[in-house]
Amino acid sequence: MTVKYDTPKLSDWVAIAIRNASQNTALMDSCSSATLSRFVDVAIFNKYDTALRHIVSKWCERLIHKSTPSVPAIQVADRHEKVLKDLKGVAYYVHVQDMHDRQTTFTETGATQLRTDPKLNNGQVMRLMGGYWSLVSLWERIRLRPAELRQGVGCSDEDHLKCCSAWERRWISAAGWKRILGHNSADVLTLLSCLKDQLANDDDLRSGINSDCRRGGLEDILKLRARTEAGLADHFAGCL
Repeated sequence: MTVKYDTPKLSDWVAIAIRNASQNTALMDSCSSATLSRFVDVAIFNKYDTALRHIVSKWCERLIHKSTPSVPAIQVADRHEKVLKDLKGVAYYVHVQDMHDRQTTFTETGATQLRTDPKLNNGQVMRLMGGYWSLVSLWERIRLRPAELRQGVGCSDEDHLKCCSAWERRWISAAGWKRILGHNSADVLTLLSCLKDQLANDDDLRSGINSDCRRGGLEDILKLRARTEAGLADHFAGCL
């Protein structure tokens, strides 16, 4: 209405209402998916960029904490794919974990059967399957190829070779520990957090490596996790 009939006062009122709503934590925590979807549509249509960032951030937070379903978020993210990349990545990622944890059955011959939500279309199901494969493939590469260890301050070239050897050895060992094996291979963000914690508490690594090298290596795992989280949507881009 504000666009069609050129009503500046009403337009200003809508802008203020959306902005206030997006910054109201209690409201954002209680909104239904349908309401969040409507907020997103209005914010995008009217180019309320700041409000949109707040709404998407809160929606992603609720998805991660499982306080709202992932399917509506997937549908909205696909509808506005060019501007909702972050929401798309988180929504698809969370849905993959939910499928693995709660919607999987096994036949007597050991075959895995996944149940997909009927509200998802064929393209979305394909993106979920492709994303699952991509995430598992990523973890396999990470697990078998330790991140390159930066040379710390005060570590000589000769000593750094020993540091690298110890780092690679303990990395591969930690990736096979029970705590990590307890997570599904598509849950890369959780796996990276566990890997960092395991290495941070590894006594052999603490005593066998330069402290600056060790600190830098642990920081790089956190950076890798952050890059992976920022690029989640790329795993669900679909087939070329």
